[in-house]
Amino acid sequence: MADFESFLTPTDDDDHDDTRHTKIINEHNVSGFCCHRVTQLDQYRTPPTVYSGKDVMSKFYEHVTKESTEIGKIIATNLSMQPLTPQQQSQYTNATLCDNSKRPFTHRNWKVRHHDHLTGQFLFPCCNG
Repeated sequence: MADFESFLTPTDDDDHDDTRHTKIINEHNVSGFCCHRVTQLDQYRTPPTVYSGKDVMSKFYEHVTKESTEIGKIIATNLSMQPLTPQQQSQYTNATLCDNSKRPFTHRNWKVRHHDHLTGQFLFPCCNG
């Protein structure tokens, strides 16, 4: 999640182009940003990074690039699914429709166990598609 702060600076819009139906009177100037990683998984959340000063956009791009690298590492996690609890097994066994597509399971649209690759937790029965 990211948010920017900016201020308005008056402009000299002496360009009298008759084809333009608006007159530019102010320009937004970025003065700072706040950014933090939001997720349901506590271990991957980050506290807000707040910056105000020179080269705001350069600092923001640096931060976002680092975040992209870290998020890429997180997404690359591929934990195997943990064994199903009796309740999860019953949910899986009794499911007749995919929780995602709401289509019935068939010979061509078979049932699989969808799980979270970051936690290994079973999520729900879904179709192979």
